Amino acid sequence: RWLVLLSPGVGYRGVRLGLPPEGLPVLVAASPPDAYAWRTAEAYAAQTSGTVLLKARQGHGAQMFSDPDFFKALVNWISRAGR
Repeated sequence: RWLVLLSPGVGYRGVRLGLPPEGLPVLVAASPPDAYAWRTAEAYAAQTSGTVLLKARQGHGAQMFSDPDFFKALVNWISRAGR
C-alpha cells in the first residue's frame, strides 16, 4: 500500500532502483551527511510525482531511527499513507 526507501542507492548487489507504480505513496529518506544516499534520495524524489523526501540529521538506514524527530515524522507518514 506504500513504499519507504531508507538511504537508497541507485543500485545494490545488482538490483537497480526502479520507479514505483503510479499512485503508490512513496517516502524516501536519507541524511545529508550520507552524501551518496542523500543525492540518490533527492534525485528519486524529483523524478517521481508525489514522493515525499524526509531528511534525517544523520545516520544510514535504520540508524536514522535514533533521531526521535525523524522517527516520529516517518511513523506519522506511514500512518497517513496506510489509510
